[in-house]
Amino acid sequence: MKKRIKKKTVVFLGLFLVFILCVVGGYFGYQSYLNRVKDEKIAEIKSHYGNFVRVLKNSKLYIKKDDKFEEIGAVHDDVVVPLEDVDIQKETDTKFLIHRTNYYVDYSQVVVDDGNVEMLSSHYLPLEKELVTRETTNLYQDGILKISLHETATFSILYGVGDYYRVSYLNHFFDIRKEEVDVRDEELDVKNTEADYISVVQFAKFDETCKSNACISKDKITEFVKEWQENHNYSITESEYLSWIQGDLKLTPGAMLITVTEREEEFQNILKENGFEIIEASQLTFVNNDSTTNKNTKKESVNRYVLHQNMSEEERKKVLEGKTIEKPKPVVTTKSKNPPSIDAKATQIAVLNYHFFYDPDAGEVCGDNNCMPVAQFREQLNYLRDNQYKTLTMEEYRAWMYNEIDLPARSVLITIDDGAMGTGKHNGNKLIPILEEYQMHATLFLITGWWSIENYRSPYLDIESHTFDMHTEGLCKNQTRGAKMLCSTKEQVLDDLRKSLSVTNSNKAFCFPFYAYNDMAIQSLKKVGFQMGFVGGYTKSNRNQDKYKITRYPVHRSTTLNQFINMIN
Repeated sequence: MKKRIKKKTVVFLGLFLVFILCVVGGYFGYQSYLNRVKDEKIAEIKSHYGNFVRVLKNSKLYIKKDDKFEEIGAVHDDVVVPLEDVDIQKETDTKFLIHRTNYYVDYSQVVVDDGNVEMLSSHYLPLEKELVTRETTNLYQDGILKISLHETATFSILYGVGDYYRVSYLNHFFDIRKEEVDVRDEELDVKNTEADYISVVQFAKFDETCKSNACISKDKITEFVKEWQENHNYSITESEYLSWIQGDLKLTPGAMLITVTEREEEFQNILKENGFEIIEASQLTFVNNDSTTNKNTKKESVNRYVLHQNMSEEERKKVLEGKTIEKPKPVVTTKSKNPPSIDAKATQIAVLNYHFFYDPDAGEVCGDNNCMPVAQFREQLNYLRDNQYKTLTMEEYRAWMYNEIDLPARSVLITIDDGAMGTGKHNGNKLIPILEEYQMHATLFLITGWWSIENYRSPYLDIESHTFDMHTEGLCKNQTRGAKMLCSTKEQVLDDLRKSLSVTNSNKAFCFPFYAYNDMAIQSLKKVGFQMGFVGGYTKSNRNQDKYKITRYPVHRSTTLNQFINMIN
């Protein structure tokens, strides 16, 4: 009996021991499981942390109050932001603090993006003004809402861009609508000197074997770039230049606007490798007079230096110092320049661009530099007549451009934009009688929806399209001279072009309003059948250039006869 009891006791103790071991093992196993889950959670949170992270579209922003997180705003489109250093130790450390703010983002709404950090320009100087948002703060980029905050905020204004003020925030440039803020003067201790001039430069035509002033070689370009680096120069964009001359942007000294006669890959590679950018101007008109620009410069007549192979060290120094390069001034008569040989064939043709005509001697007044006094126009036509220049019809010019015919080197294409003052029989009628008197041809690019084509009929005046009703600027956000054509839909542009074609009944040529164009506009021209497109440019046209970006010389009231002669010769 005792043996049986003893045996039961041993069995019971064994089972109890097994039970204890199971409980202990289960406890430690569960704890191990919890620790593993915790470690995995912490590892997952850490995998979302970086010095810079991309906050995903439609993510919430938080502020911390009494150890609780409250929603304060939202990121509406992907934005890369810097984060404060954080020591993630707990699985509850799920919120990351954005650098130099009191805003947090949830780890699940960000991904590491150290390789895509936008570098802000160090050349902007803040204006002596700051803005304060009203009730809420909305931050935009390219017209797209990026961040919204349910509170007011204060920013230093970098510069104004159309309907927006531009500010620096979270290592980005953001735009804030002017209508959503109050602006007040700000006392700034600005240590950097502000630029009072900007050198606008144009490289001459690229030619590796260049030895003349009409071209430039790769080695010479490299020399210029090295000088710019040593002088701490930097390049700016066209929109930055426009904001600067309008007084909406302050820059440190050394800014340059770099243009070229053609988009040579050699130019771009050399400049980009050394931190400089070439711009393709669409809103500026240049005057190649080897002098600098200041804040009184008008975008219709921007002074520009032409950089060529044989520039002296002194001339290059003047470019960097913003000084005028003086040229010998020849005595000017209508036959002082040597035009091409009378028997030579044209390889380049000057396309001249006029706008308005008036007669000051008859008491007429026009305050625009695009207004051409009739006496000055006659003086220019006299030079063409006296030197046996052929004034081309648009069909002759088109056939030459498409290599269907040859033309004499003494050829010129006269174009007039718009159809306003002095160009028609209803608004002064200065142009047509002069053309008919001289028996010289010209082409009018008419805004066909604004005036009747019947006002311009003449055997000496061809009529081509300048849009039906898209000659309006100020409609495109962030484009001061964007013109309606650039921010309309492709269908709207095509409809306008077709309406204009139905009026002119000619698809030979089109002129871009304000010289402004984009890829969509050019593709639309091609789609409806236009054979050529004209812009600005201050260079002669040639058969090798893009037939939808044909360059023209704008002729102003301020254009001297000597400058006119240089254009066509």
